[in-house]
Amino acid sequence: MASRGKSVTVTYTAYDSTTSKRKTGDVGNHTLRWIKDGSSAAPTNAAAEVDATNAPGEYKLTLTAAEATCDFGTLTGFSVTANVEIVPTKVTFENLPTAAPGANGGVPTVDASNQVLANVNQWLGVAPAALNNNLVQADVERWVNVIVSALVSGAVQAQVVSYAAGQDPATLVLGATATTWNTAGTIGNKINSAASAGNPWVQQVETGITTLQVMEIIAAALGGNIDGTTVYAANNPGTPRIHYTTDVTGLRTITSLTL
Repeated sequence: MASRGKSVTVTYTAYDSTTSKRKTGDVGNHTLRWIKDGSSAAPTNAAAEVDATNAPGEYKLTLTAAEATCDFGTLTGFSVTANVEIVPTKVTFENLPTAAPGANGGVPTVDASNQVLANVNQWLGVAPAALNNNLVQADVERWVNVIVSALVSGAVQAQVVSYAAGQDPATLVLGATATTWNTAGTIGNKINSAASAGNPWVQQVETGITTLQVMEIIAAALGGNIDGTTVYAANNPGTPRIHYTTDVTGLRTITSLTL
């Protein structure tokens, strides 16, 4: 299997049907064609015999990178020598790394612990300003962009084995200083604003009455049981909420609330 877009040398055979042997010394009589994804053209380079003594009848031709930029190709042709046939050579091309493993453009390698080695500078495009507790926002954003792009394209599948002390996501996020991440319009700013507003359930709606207590009174008034001059909590008949008196006309006057 050859790498797509990378120059490669292919071999072909010249066969003499009269002698039933491969034909040597015949390269000057060959007219070759390179069929690239179905389109035929004369190859750029000339063919040469490989080794007439040890590999009789075998010839070679170097395809250029442009000629190798295809999915499938066939090297074929004919010889003007009587009864000599050119045996076609078929080549399948794949998008394979053309650099050495671990090198720029090559497949990644692993260390003794079977962990993938990575060039952080190469991933980020620049050397990180810091890789410690002072990790700057610009570095984080570069990492996120790299990871998201890789995940979307399906280029990287990785699992974090462990984090350096203080570098796990929980510590970096939950232990971050709020004022550091409070730029207007950011999620950090929204979280800070929500925290400043406080817990809505303990905020006082009226003097001495919280939001939660108001909701309990409303729920009792709408769905609580009435016993004499007392309205009990909804779904909790043992807890009184509203106390009142009734005059001769049936008008109720609230005397107290149990909060």
